[in-house]
Amino acid sequence: MVAHVPIWKRLGWMVLIWAASVAVLAVIAQAIRLCLTG
Repeated sequence: MVAHVPIWKRLGWMVLIWAASVAVLAVIAQAIRLCLTG
């Protein structure tokens, strides 16, 4: 593990993981909504 990772790369990974989790939650919410209304 490299100790001196650039801060922009850390922020990039954090944003990428956050966006992926938000997208997964949105897909799950849409699936639940379709199941409930359908």
